Amino acid sequence: LVVDSATVILNANIIVSGYGQGGGTLTGPGNLTIQGGGNWSGGTMSGTGRTILGPTASMAFDINARTLSRVLENQGTITWTAGPLQLNSGQLLNTGTFITNTTGLLQSYGTGGTNRFTNQGIFRKQGTGTVQFTASSTGVAFDNGSTGTVEVQAGSLELLQGGPHTGNFNIT
Repeated sequence: LVVDSATVILNANIIVSGYGQGGGTLTGPGNLTIQGGGNWSGGTMSGTGRTILGPTASMAFDINARTLSRVLENQGTITWTAGPLQLNSGQLLNTGTFITNTTGLLQSYGTGGTNRFTNQGIFRKQGTGTVQFTASSTGVAFDNGSTGTVEVQAGSLELLQGGPHTGNFNIT
């Protein structure tokens, strides 16, 4: 499935082997399950459904701003290499591995409700520079839960305003 400039409305749950989004909008009440590879380089994911990256899947976040206004559930591997990730009533639920090699900004955008990054897997910071969780007073909360692992192997991780940032932070 490729979304570049159109709006794709999911009214039912679908499973795809690959996914690419360089613009446009993915929305609707249906869940999108990605079983293979993917790339999200721009556009918006919104709606009441979930985008689910399966256990053996991988997805790259790169290039332009992306806006998340739904739940993105990562059971596989996400690699964030460039550009900001904006949450507007969005949640990123990580039960797999989330790798960041960027100096990117995870920020709240617009007037959306709760914005949260929930880590129940591995959050790994690699590469030089700083990745920041920041925003206005609504912010993006980093919830590391009781099963999450934070690995800062290089560079810096900054949990700034807009929390609260919660959980066990046994940084390795």
